[in-house]
Amino acid sequence: MDLYKLNKAVRLVSNKRDGTKNPFEPGQAFIYHDFFVASILLNHGFSDDVVFAGILHDVVEDSDVTVGQVIEQFGEKVAEIVAGVTYDQTLSWEKRQALTAANLAKAIPDIRAVKTADLVHHLQLCLEELRDPEAGSYIREHGGMKKVL
Repeated sequence: MDLYKLNKAVRLVSNKRDGTKNPFEPGQAFIYHDFFVASILLNHGFSDDVVFAGILHDVVEDSDVTVGQVIEQFGEKVAEIVAGVTYDQTLSWEKRQALTAANLAKAIPDIRAVKTADLVHHLQLCLEELRDPEAGSYIREHGGMKKVL
């Protein structure tokens, strides 16, 4: 693992998340989601670039970071993966989901891996909420289980 690049990814996401709280995980900073996604990928033996993309997977859509900046700092491969999982925030949630499904059908395996790890963590949040409704609001905030799944 390239610890320099790992540290750079963590610092970038930390600075852009700036301690913001995740509305779906009471008391948790948003950055925990990025770490969970990366840890899922790491535990399944994915390459460093895929793990770095897991840490960075939301940074373009949730901040002022551009895909060009990701290329400059982390290389083409990481940027390609991050771009492949980035939503157009101007679209409705329903349109974003439909577009994501269509794009994933033809995406490279590394993009699918990051998106799958992202979904796995979201499903873990759903399980926690189903076990203890006070544990979070992911299902409620996303319009019920039908929309989550």
